[in-house]
Amino acid sequence: MKCRLHVLFIYFILSIISDRICASIDSCTSVNINLLLEMGKADSCLVKGNQEKAAMHLVSVAGCYNDYMDINDSRLCADAYNKLGNISFYYENYNDALSFYMKSLQISEKYNLTEQLSKEYNNIANIYSALQDSYQAYEYYKTALSYATHKNTGSIELKILINITAVCTNIDKIDEAWEYYYRMISYEKDSLVQGYYKPFCKAIIYSASKQPEKSIPLLHEAIDYAKQNNLNPQFESSVYSQFGNLYSQLGKPDSAFFYFRKNDAYTREKAIPFSCLNNLKAYYRFCQQIGENALAASLRNQYLILSDSIFDSDSYNKAKNAQIVHEMNKNLARIKQLNEEYEKKQQQINKQRMSLLILLCGVLILAAFLTVVYFQKRKLHLAYKDLFMRNAKLLQLEETNRVQRKEYQEKITTLEEKLNQTCLSSAAANEKAETDISGKSILTSKISMELRDDILNRINHIMEETDEFCDSDFSLERLASLVDSNSKYVSVIINDVMGKNFRTYVNEYRIKKACTRLLDIEHFGNYTFVLSEKV
Repeated sequence: MKCRLHVLFIYFILSIISDRICASIDSCTSVNINLLLEMGKADSCLVKGNQEKAAMHLVSVAGCYNDYMDINDSRLCADAYNKLGNISFYYENYNDALSFYMKSLQISEKYNLTEQLSKEYNNIANIYSALQDSYQAYEYYKTALSYATHKNTGSIELKILINITAVCTNIDKIDEAWEYYYRMISYEKDSLVQGYYKPFCKAIIYSASKQPEKSIPLLHEAIDYAKQNNLNPQFESSVYSQFGNLYSQLGKPDSAFFYFRKNDAYTREKAIPFSCLNNLKAYYRFCQQIGENALAASLRNQYLILSDSIFDSDSYNKAKNAQIVHEMNKNLARIKQLNEEYEKKQQQINKQRMSLLILLCGVLILAAFLTVVYFQKRKLHLAYKDLFMRNAKLLQLEETNRVQRKEYQEKITTLEEKLNQTCLSSAAANEKAETDISGKSILTSKISMELRDDILNRINHIMEETDEFCDSDFSLERLASLVDSNSKYVSVIINDVMGKNFRTYVNEYRIKKACTRLLDIEHFGNYTFVLSEKV
């Protein structure tokens, strides 16, 4: 059987070379039809149990794969590789099986064929489990379960749950084993093998939990189910193996010896070499424990001979190394992708940081500018306030001086009246003698001075005692009318006595009046001021 499979493998390689040459000639439509026809023939042969003929058709399909195929044709090729691996696994040719599964896995990963990925990871895990590498099998079963759960891939999930439950018992993950077991028995879609694995998985969990007495009736239930439903001989062999290990743990060497010997005869009869190999390994170790050294040595030699005949360690290591390299390359590609994403994110973060830094600098500059403006306005406000208060004090002083001047002026007027009366009494007697040389009398000169002072006093009275100057129509003619004089004489008096023109003289009074009203907030606080160039 092994020779025939090697011939098939050589034929498979030659088919790949020839079909890839033909692929460049045939159209996509014709290739697709050929693939479907070949897969149909392969499936028909598998149903009839003709594994070798099915493998021939599957090799034709798998050999057509190339990197330019569409996803549907690639799915057919991946399925063909998977079924070739299943055939090799059935004949316990695990080296070729692992190679075929790896081909299918690579195609499935390229096109993200989720359902196919769950199958391949489960199949690869089955190989590691068969070779008693339970830890590696456990990791692959978990990966397969993640794909199966994600896509709800039907019976595949059930198979993975059964397998991972058994593997967990081998690596002392009892709690996880129970968890997967309950998921398995609650699975809605029942299958033929599920009836076998319900008692069998529960039995091996009890056995791993150091409760072997609970395992015995469950194992009997499992083997009865396998016989009644004509399941694969491997199912019955697995129960015999569990019985042997179980009775060995219970310290019942006769019962253990009976089941090991029965399993040895059964596996040889049914031609299931790998199960026979595992049984021989457990069998000779048991004989060593009970002191049957001669029998143990004989069984060990049989184990080594059978192992060499069915297990090519070099080929298996090459296939395993290829699978490890594939996983490493996949991880490296993932790491590279993550690094590229990290660098892009870092660049984006750096740009955002630079933008935030520029924005922060702008905000700080604006805040500094506003702070300077605020303090400058504050200083200006304080300066205005100080200037206003000083002007207010000056106005108050000026008002006080005005009142005092008015009082003094009244006193002077009173004294001048008394003096004038005295002068008038003596002026009558000396009128002729006081005539001026130029022909003008001294009295006339005094009257002129008195007239000027009188007009000046009336001007001061109008400007200080009334608000006439606040009128926008206030003019020189208006002031002259108010003091009963002419505008020319009023202008001369203002220029000579005050040392300024009429416009300046009136504006000073207006400014003082405005400042006075600014101080009176109660009456003038709500007023606004309008600048006007009109005097």
